[in-house]
Amino acid sequence: MQTLVQALANSRPAILKQTQRMLRDSGGVEDATQDALLSALAHLPYFRGDAQLGTWLYRVAANAVLMNLRKERRAR
Repeated sequence: MQTLVQALANSRPAILKQTQRMLRDSGGVEDATQDALLSALAHLPYFRGDAQLGTWLYRVAANAVLMNLRKERRAR
């Protein structure tokens, strides 16, 4: 479990780049990245290992970006 947490910490730059590509707006990038990392950490016990950790983290980050976009849209 400790090595997975370390891998998660090491993946922050990749998640940051992904959220930047998806959002194209630097305003919400840090929030989406933080949400993605927190979500991944919370759901780490559910990681089954069917996919590579990076693939799973990519999907978690994509979902975090989509959730942030939905929140912004509802706030308008």
